[in-house]
Amino acid sequence: MNYADDLIYQTKIRCFNSNGQITWQALTRKIAAKANEYLADYLKPLRDKNVEHIRNYVQAKEPKYRSLVKHRSQWFDRIKPGISDEELSVELYRLSKDYDIELLSQRPKKKPADTATVDSINARKNRFKNDQGMSKLADYVIHRKATLEFLEDSLSLFPNDEYAAEEQVHRIICPMRTTSDDIPAEQMNLWIIDERLSFHGYLASDKPMNTIEPVMTESRERGDLILFNRVLSFSDSEFSSVVIIEFKRPMRKDYTEKENPIQQVYNYVRTLRGGQATSAKGRPLPRLDSTPFYAYIVCDLTPKLYEFMKDHAFVGAPDGEMYYRYNDSHKVYIEIMSFNKLLADSKKRNQAFFEKLNLHMDAPEATSE
Repeated sequence: MNYADDLIYQTKIRCFNSNGQITWQALTRKIAAKANEYLADYLKPLRDKNVEHIRNYVQAKEPKYRSLVKHRSQWFDRIKPGISDEELSVELYRLSKDYDIELLSQRPKKKPADTATVDSINARKNRFKNDQGMSKLADYVIHRKATLEFLEDSLSLFPNDEYAAEEQVHRIICPMRTTSDDIPAEQMNLWIIDERLSFHGYLASDKPMNTIEPVMTESRERGDLILFNRVLSFSDSEFSSVVIIEFKRPMRKDYTEKENPIQQVYNYVRTLRGGQATSAKGRPLPRLDSTPFYAYIVCDLTPKLYEFMKDHAFVGAPDGEMYYRYNDSHKVYIEIMSFNKLLADSKKRNQAFFEKLNLHMDAPEATSE
């Protein structure tokens, strides 16, 4: 009997199912394992080289997959040697998702409250620790740090003595001319304004109002960002609130009465309340007459804007960087906040995370001797 015949014979006797039949899947798996065992001396250098290539790639370009290198490097046998970086990135993403599923299935179940002992905080921490999740969290915190730095640069005076257009600030917060059905959540940085905004039901970014699904109207007005928050229980309306966000160009001074951002917000509220609200399935709902509206106007507080705020009886916060007012006739609460406050508050909310990753200090500049 030659080696091939012996290989098939040895694998066949291990591949019978409970009915005494050989399954093709079990047979091929056993043959592959035996073949790998027979060719081990020839395959090991190739495998080692491939694993080393993957390790170097992860270290240099995709550090978020370091937990795979540490805990599941044996899975790298699934990755074909010699592929491009783009293909390798896709394969690592697939392995990462498999690892997520494995970790999820192994996650310890929470003890019932009536039988659980009182654990210390450190003991509870150990239940949730895993390198995969920690790696993803680190990558997300780094994303936030980089985003805030880019926003800060975008608010600075350019070399040509001009400031960025409002579209640039808008794109940092959320891509334009899209809805929340078009883009993944990670492309939206609503947390810069308010963490709670991430939990909206529907978002429209720079879309004509007659194309916004939750409300039917003929108006072609474009709010910068309009968010509909859905209620979590049955009620007369599917919307617990509506949020309007308006951005203005940094250091804009040329406002006209027609371009008064406060009046713009009132117009948007009037249009949306006058439209026919619809459910997620397109069914008509009661009008938005009683739905709470909230609005943020994000801008620099220039002299003309101070005039508008005074005319509309806005109240200033103690820091002088934010003004607010509730308009009873429109039933809308408005906050006008400066870019300085937007950036400073967002940094403060994230500072503890930045410090844990040693991101609180700027990298030292290179010096030449």
